[in-house]
Amino acid sequence: MSRYDTWVRVGEKRGKPLSNITDAPKLSPETSYIWALYVDVAAYSEKLTYNELFVYQSVSGLQFSAFEIETLFLIDAEKRKIKNG
Repeated sequence: MSRYDTWVRVGEKRGKPLSNITDAPKLSPETSYIWALYVDVAAYSEKLTYNELFVYQSVSGLQFSAFEIETLFLIDAEKRKIKNG
C-alpha cells in the first residue's frame, strides 16, 4: 500500500479527507511499513495500548517484534504530544 493509499484510507476512516499530503515527509521503504502499520492499528484509538496491539495481532495474524511495538508506542506518544500541544 502506498503512502497516498494510506493517507486516503485514514481520511475515509475519519469521515473527512486529510489535506496537505504533498507536504508530508518522504519515508524510506525501511520505515514506511511501520508508519502504515501505525495508521492501521491506531485508526480508532486515542491512546495506543498493549491490549489494542494484542487484539490487532490476533485478528491480522501478524506478530510484532519488540522493536515494532516500541516504535508504535513512540509514534503514538509523539502524535498525542503534538495533538495536546
